[in-house]
Amino acid sequence: MDEFILDVMIDNQQTKMKTYQDSIEQVVDAVVTMEVVTNIFKATRVKDNRYWTFPDIDLTELRELRRTIKNKGAIAIELSNFKTH
Repeated sequence: MDEFILDVMIDNQQTKMKTYQDSIEQVVDAVVTMEVVTNIFKATRVKDNRYWTFPDIDLTELRELRRTIKNKGAIAIELSNFKTH
């Protein structure tokens, strides 16, 4: 697992938070499950300072889509198949 530092919006305030995940896809999925996060601006993987920005992400839409998934275990399996470049 890798450590990621996230720049997010919580309670109308931009703040930083930390998460530990295996991929950037898992980071986004974790943020989607955190209802208090209203926006994600940037995620930085600590070990190599690689970062991703999210200028057009719609967390509300992703949350709605995630709620339609009946087999939640399939999310973890699918996300584990993604590789970073």
